[in-house]
Amino acid sequence: MPTELIQPPFFVYGTLRRGLFNYQKHLEGRTAAEERGRLDGYCLYDAGGLPLVVERTGDSNGVVGELMSVWQDQYEDVLRQLDELEGYDPADPTCIYVRVLATVHSNAGPVSAWLYEAGDTVACELTPDNKVPGGDWVLHQKEIPNLSARSTDVIG
Repeated sequence: MPTELIQPPFFVYGTLRRGLFNYQKHLEGRTAAEERGRLDGYCLYDAGGLPLVVERTGDSNGVVGELMSVWQDQYEDVLRQLDELEGYDPADPTCIYVRVLATVHSNAGPVSAWLYEAGDTVACELTPDNKVPGGDWVLHQKEIPNLSARSTDVIG
């Protein structure tokens, strides 16, 4: 039987959400609890298929995601895998993602959770054109036209 939870959950908003490929690879079967959450004061961006969140308190539509509470006996392994997946290295200031504690709103109230947000190097290059309306990656992916349907487009 897995042991008691004592670590902060992970707030996932992109490919780590339930049912998506990185969830299946890194989180499925390793969570004690999963619940919807909302990250206020942040915006979600699509950087060419790469989901990125950036703190934007003055211009935020919030970010929809899920809080993933991982069993304590699996926590260090999941943390290591997610840091590797996101390319996070605390010694590298040019990382695409940095891991920070953020306040996420759940049905039970505010929760402190790990968040992989865009590093400064990447965040400064995002434009309003990259912003995901509604802050929901899953809905955004459903709205992206099928690329194979455009394979007959002539360029030039």
